[in-house]
Amino acid sequence: MNNDLKNFILFSSAFFLSLAALIILTVLAWPSSEDVLFREDGIIESVSAVAYAIAATLGLTAIYRGALTDRSYPDRISFIAIPIFGTICFLDEISFGARLFALTMPPLSGGGEFDGVHDIFIVLHRLVLSLDPLTRLFACTISGMLVLTMLYLKRSRIYPCLKWFVQDGTRRCLGSTLILLTIAVFLDLFHGRLVSSLEEFTELSAALFLTAAGFRSLSSLSTASAPSHQRRLWRGRLSR
Repeated sequence: MNNDLKNFILFSSAFFLSLAALIILTVLAWPSSEDVLFREDGIIESVSAVAYAIAATLGLTAIYRGALTDRSYPDRISFIAIPIFGTICFLDEISFGARLFALTMPPLSGGGEFDGVHDIFIVLHRLVLSLDPLTRLFACTISGMLVLTMLYLKRSRIYPCLKWFVQDGTRRCLGSTLILLTIAVFLDLFHGRLVSSLEEFTELSAALFLTAAGFRSLSSLSTASAPSHQRRLWRGRLSR
């Protein structure tokens, strides 16, 4: 493990543990703040939405300024993913404007409204629960076997893919975002005050990681411009 990755893990752990401790201490000191922090459209969800919007703006700015120039195809995908995830998650956090503009969203079978991308997984989860136990066991077994088979067949690509993610600061932040979003979607399938609070905090952490990825994508322009400038100089000399 190189020093950059170690520093990233240590700094990220320290930051988010401190953030979690601050939120816990705030709730313990002012119990009434829990509702303000974790309720729908509360402080944490609003901060997450703003962070996602900032990440999308930074990602688009980086692309507009030439972040995709002279980069490999996988690197371009990672840079394009920042504004895409930022925009989708921002719209998901504000329920696609349903509460802001008093829009009526399609109702969900079993309660709630279809007002976010995460509701796709809720629909699938409820569909599985609606099956009889034997059919549910069969479906879960087949799905699990398919996933394990795909992982086995692609096992030679898994490690290089993970290694590629951790080699660069922008990709480390983007990978952390994807992991946290996956955890948040999983938590959203369950109910309870603690689970709901954990989900909101996980989404906030994902938003901050994506914002960091946006900043890193912008800062990479300065490091990428020097090699590009040198290449242009060499091409000019060779053409003489």
